[in-house]
Parts: sequence; C-alpha cells; structure tokens
Amino acid sequence: MFKRLRTQTIDLTDAADAAVEDEVRPSAPAAAVRRHTNPDGSTGGWIAATAQVDAEAWVGARAVVTGNARVAGGCWIEDEAVVTDDAVVLPGALIKEQAHVGGSATIGKATVAGQARIGGRARIEGGAHVNGEARVQGEAAVTGPAMIFGEALVTEHAVVTGGSIRGTAMVAGQHVISDGMILDGSGSYRVGDRRTPASPAPVHA
Repeated sequence: MFKRLRTQTIDLTDAADAAVEDEVRPSAPAAAVRRHTNPDGSTGGWIAATAQVDAEAWVGARAVVTGNARVAGGCWIEDEAVVTDDAVVLPGALIKEQAHVGGSATIGKATVAGQARIGGRARIEGGAHVNGEARVQGEAAVTGPAMIFGEALVTEHAVVTGGSIRGTAMVAGQHVISDGMILDGSGSYRVGDRRTPASPAPVHA
C-alpha cells in the first residue's frame, strides 16, 4: 500500500519563488522537508522526511504532510490541507481546503473539507463528509455516508453510521447515530441518552 517515494529537490534561488515557498513550507530545517511529485509529474506539496507518502498519492502544491503521517496511493490532499502526527490516509480519501488531520486518526474513503479537524484515534470512512468547522476526535468512528458540518463535535466512543450532524450538536459517550437521524443546534447526545432527535428534511452542506 505504501510504496516508494517520488520526490524532487527545489532550487529556492529565485526570490519570487522563494517568497511563495516560505509562505507554505513547514517550519523545519531544509533537510527535513521535500517536495512531493504528483502522479502527473506536477510539483506537489511539502512532505516531512519522517512522513511516508506513496508515489501515487496526490498532494496539492500548498498542502503539507508532516510528522509520522502515512499517505497511501489513490488519495488526494488538496488546497491548504494538513496531515500530521501519526495520521493514516487510505485510498479513496479526499482531504481539502483547510482541513487538518492529526493524532492517530485514519481517513478512508471519505471527504474532509472546510476547516474540519480530525484527531485522536478517530476513523472516518464509508463515504462520510466532514466539513465546516466540525471536529471528530477521541475514539469516535464515522463509518457510513454521514454528513457532519457546522461546528458539530463527535467525540469519545461515539459511532456515526449515517444521518446528519450539524450546527453545534455534540455526540459523545457511546452513542450511535444511524441513517435517517438528524442532529441540529446545541443538542448533546451521550451514552445512555435515549432521546431521538427530530428529523426534518435533510439539509446538505
């Protein structure tokens, strides 16, 4: 899954190019970072020497992969997205805009966008969409075609297999949110909470 690295050395002698490089380059010694080369031959984003990025992965020119992160082939890290710490990005993942994936999180076939933050040992897969300023952390798992956006928080051991979590709603404990359920506003759903939120017509991000 994680194959050879394809990289290139960048000459920063041109002042204009150097200004752009300095804007997005991670704060690390020159020897500790490198540019990724995308499958089409274009110059990709910054990769730390400690990170592993497959040659078939796509990393946008302004994206950053640092720490001990591992990025498999067949995934996309675009725009100004950051993948760091011990995060793992698997085939089919799309991480874009200003999304941040860190901790020991795993991103499978899913989309993480906006200013979303994924951390802890969270797992996102199954066609899920996490957008806006939403956060998924702790041991939480989003394993189905759910939509999590706004300022929503999914944490602790919560499991989301479908439905929509939006606004400032929080799902925690061991609560399970399944297909067809919609959490809106400031509701908090924890282990032992048997409330079933109202389900108006689905709203898409």
